Amino acid sequence: MNLKKFIKKIIINLKNSLLKQVYKLIPLMTYKEHYIRSQRNYKPRKTPSNNLYKFTYIDSEDIIFKGIIENDKYKKLIVKLNIISNQLFAKPKVNCWFPKKLNIKDDNIFRISHENIFIPEIKMLVNFILPIVEKYIFNSHALVEGIYWYRTFENDTPDRSSFLWHFDNSCLERVKIMIYLNEVTSSNGPFTYLYNDSTNKGFKCKSSRIDFNNWESKNSRLSKDEIEKAYKSGYSEKQFIGDPGSFAIFNTNIAHRGSKPFNKDNRDAIVLMLRPFHKKLSPYIHKNWTGTNKHKDNNINPKSYKLRLR
Repeated sequence: MNLKKFIKKIIINLKNSLLKQVYKLIPLMTYKEHYIRSQRNYKPRKTPSNNLYKFTYIDSEDIIFKGIIENDKYKKLIVKLNIISNQLFAKPKVNCWFPKKLNIKDDNIFRISHENIFIPEIKMLVNFILPIVEKYIFNSHALVEGIYWYRTFENDTPDRSSFLWHFDNSCLERVKIMIYLNEVTSSNGPFTYLYNDSTNKGFKCKSSRIDFNNWESKNSRLSKDEIEKAYKSGYSEKQFIGDPGSFAIFNTNIAHRGSKPFNKDNRDAIVLMLRPFHKKLSPYIHKNWTGTNKHKDNNINPKSYKLRLR
């Protein structure tokens, strides 16, 4: 470890230690308390439910999404977004955001920049899906904390980052929605996850970010031994494949990874990151409360939607 990293680590540890003392004097609301409040604000007469904590995975083949998938306006919107996607990714140096410490030649992903994401078509897409999520999964209003627009493409480089088995180590209430803009098969980078067909559950990992009392970063990559244990427990590797407009919704703490395309093919997808919120925000996505790749994606205070740059 060089001196600069060492000093940075010390500063972070001191900051975290100081914050713990502050939270002892002025406690924050816990995420669980916030979720109860969010449900009561959404439907005051309905008893709050814990079903979200049991949720792991669902996709657009489920009957509750039939009205979206079969909607002609939704289909036309996906076609238009696919065209826009091809136009933007045709000029990655102009339209994309790149991680600072990553050599572009070693990457398998292009990421649309913050400035290009907040377009009317994206807002229309979110408006189609979010009300169903609020009603059937959250039982509360939703905060879209992040939106990410990716192109995954073939590149002969070692697996790294999200292409390794991992979980997001986020609060227990958070989900992501992966929306395909082009047809995705086993050859062009499908979303891959561990799933048990007997229990109809994804393999949920233990997060260290629960609330202000339990909030630590940790390595969230899964070892070969951990994956083998999951296999022996009845879990198997599943790929989410589908037509343009297909989408999967999953708890961010289930074991998952990206898959590399081959045969010179690619996958374009939009990912929404969201959690329950105690009030309705309009519109669903906004530069004031919806982050992109250039923002940090965890907030210890569930009532806050403040964005922080990486």
